[in-house]
Amino acid sequence: MPIIRDIEAQPILDSNGNWTTFTTIHADNGMKGFASVPTGHSVGPFDAKLVGYQKAVELVNTKIAPILKGHDIFDQSGIDSALISLDGTNNKAVLGADTILSVSIAAFNTAAKCKNLEVYKYLQMYFGFPELSLTNFPTPLPNLINGGEHATNTLKFQSFMLAPASFIPYPDALGMSVETYHQLQSLLKQNNLSADVGEEGGFSPQGIDPENACHYIIEAITKVGHKPGQDIFLAIDVSANAFFSNGLYNVGGVLGSIDSQAMIETYVKLTRAYPILYLEDPLSSSSLEAWTNLVASVGNGVEIVGDDLTATQGERVKNAASSKSITGVNIKLNQIGTLSETIDVIKLAKDQNLTVVISHRSGDTAEDVFIADLAVGCGAQYVKSGAPARGERTAKYNRLLDIYHEIENLKPTIPGAIIPPTPLSTSPPKPPVVTEVPKSTLFTSEATNSTP
Repeated sequence: MPIIRDIEAQPILDSNGNWTTFTTIHADNGMKGFASVPTGHSVGPFDAKLVGYQKAVELVNTKIAPILKGHDIFDQSGIDSALISLDGTNNKAVLGADTILSVSIAAFNTAAKCKNLEVYKYLQMYFGFPELSLTNFPTPLPNLINGGEHATNTLKFQSFMLAPASFIPYPDALGMSVETYHQLQSLLKQNNLSADVGEEGGFSPQGIDPENACHYIIEAITKVGHKPGQDIFLAIDVSANAFFSNGLYNVGGVLGSIDSQAMIETYVKLTRAYPILYLEDPLSSSSLEAWTNLVASVGNGVEIVGDDLTATQGERVKNAASSKSITGVNIKLNQIGTLSETIDVIKLAKDQNLTVVISHRSGDTAEDVFIADLAVGCGAQYVKSGAPARGERTAKYNRLLDIYHEIENLKPTIPGAIIPPTPLSTSPPKPPVVTEVPKSTLFTSEATNSTP
């Protein structure tokens, strides 16, 4: 039985040029594993507490290492329980979720090495998830346009993403997304808009509103030969907390500041005009009732996904599910702190028939691709890793390619050349196919009165 021989932490840079924590665990049989902690620019009010890289490195090396040395490397539950007990709070206020997570994931990666198993396979076996197959391989949600706190433009909504149809094999879904990404870049330049990128690799043009963003993406999709609303859809991470204040949403444009009901009506109009399959954090996390009304208003063709609302916290997920306020949940490891707790929330979400989305953070690292293995191992429906560009983003997408081909022992194929098969009969209802690219009407203002 291999045991933990040593634990060491050091600071490394994340994708935003900020320091974060990198922890390595050595087993006594010579195997070692590591983990780096992502950092989020937009931290929700219910996220577990962070202590910062300097204190995290110190705590790993001086407080945690002495406690865990000699521990059975295969006892992930025991390792995580020891970390939780050492912290002693319900929000990781003493050790910090950033400190604890680096150790928890590094331990699991080391254990997988000791078992001579890929991380995704070890995770599926250890936590008892269903046998792996390509029928439940996660669909990517590549980021194309950045706004909100992830960009320096005036676009209020945080991320505009693609959602390839779930029946399309992962390599082809990724290929479609890459084609659309590059076509969008060309379209923005043709319209004299900036093609600079935001924190997650999506473009961040100035002077556009949410409907303009949808318009450009739909145009890019059609120009590369795909069918919006049939083989590819839109997904939006609104991150509404960022522009919610005193009971109103400051969406800008002619809408100005509006209440929850007006915001819901705006989403209804937007989802009827565009093939939007997914809305994340569309409303403030302060009102479950408004979320419930939104779910009822947009119908079952649109996923309503909680992130700041649920914060990878079991009780919050349970409350949101029981009130029918969400249909899906975003999972971020550093919102809760340990792998075992994260897995518990994923299982709870599945028991509640919620769609599971495994997510990166805006400040990520190319060294760590754990979320790709987690998404496959737990059978998540979606995985978010930012744009199909920049090394810290593409590292996860490339890891998913490796896993995809390994599961079926397939030879690599050329992405982007698929004829989509007939959708599965169990697929949820989809928004209508777009035959003409709509024009912006909902958010038009003097600053954005020239629609694409």
